[in-house]
Amino acid sequence: MRRMERQGKRKEAASRLRIRSAKTLAVALVAVAILVVSVIAVVGLVRSAPTPPVKAPKESLALAAPVASRAASVTAGAVEVPDLLGLTLEEARIVLRAAGLVTAVENGGATPDENKVVTEQEPLAGILAAPGARVKLSLADAGDASNVPAGRWVVCIDPGHQANEDTSPEPIGPGAKVTKQAATAGTTGVVTGIPEYELALQLSNNLKSQLERRGVRVVMTRSVNDVSLTNAERAAIANRNRADLFIRIHGSGSPDPQASGVITLYPASNKWTKPHAATSRKAAAEVQRAIIAETRANDLGTAARGDIAGFNYAKVPAILVECGLMSNPVEDRLLASPHYQDKLCAGIADGVIGFLRDGQEN
Repeated sequence: MRRMERQGKRKEAASRLRIRSAKTLAVALVAVAILVVSVIAVVGLVRSAPTPPVKAPKESLALAAPVASRAASVTAGAVEVPDLLGLTLEEARIVLRAAGLVTAVENGGATPDENKVVTEQEPLAGILAAPGARVKLSLADAGDASNVPAGRWVVCIDPGHQANEDTSPEPIGPGAKVTKQAATAGTTGVVTGIPEYELALQLSNNLKSQLERRGVRVVMTRSVNDVSLTNAERAAIANRNRADLFIRIHGSGSPDPQASGVITLYPASNKWTKPHAATSRKAAAEVQRAIIAETRANDLGTAARGDIAGFNYAKVPAILVECGLMSNPVEDRLLASPHYQDKLCAGIADGVIGFLRDGQEN
């Protein structure tokens, strides 16, 4: 009987414990639910709140707008400076006014003679300028011997090689016993298949345009590939025109297909070239430096040559630019690219102008 009473009490205690635990669990669940609801409400408030604007530093706001507007104005409304060399001042004013540019006379006094001729301009023709920019002009009398309307400098460009080979021997200099073949077609692009004589003419025409835009009078030894010219005849063209520089344009080749780069040759000093060898060397250095600066091509430097007939028959400063190795697949493709040709010839033109200006100052 007592055993049954003890068992009954134990069951009653266990039942009360289960009820208490259930109540505790329920209270805990309610508390958790309240917490979750509170968190959700807070997150919702944060998300719905407007984000305050971020204020940029005053300095950046003050500088950014003018810089952006200046860049936009230069690129959007840029004007190409026209070629004014040889025009009268009156004509130059009309051309500049039409282009939206302003005339500024350097040496004309308070009331310059409108019939005087433009001999120099700054910026040079072809440069992009902002609308309303001033173009400085230097003037000379139309009859002044120092005025050369067609260009104050003369450059003779010789596109190397030709389609018609001439196998006859040509002395490497006047009266020389050593001879070389009078004319060759040159090498051929390993990938493009372009013959060197064609590449040389493409580059020469590009260079001609760039120099003429800068006020240089250009004489070409040839303008087509189907010609028959010896090296002596090419040099004679430069001599007759009293060129300030005789520049010969070539490609090149190598047995090593990995070889690449640009080299500028100049005449070694000998009995034929001594009067202008030093000047030619200066021209070669100036042109080589400018080409590398513009193209970032492999710099092969400059080199003197005493066996080149085109140098030895010339009576004016002369250089020969080997513009790249057509035996290198990468460089061959580059040389055929109009974009790279523009860069290459811009470099050559920069060097030529630098050389001519140095010569004028000295």
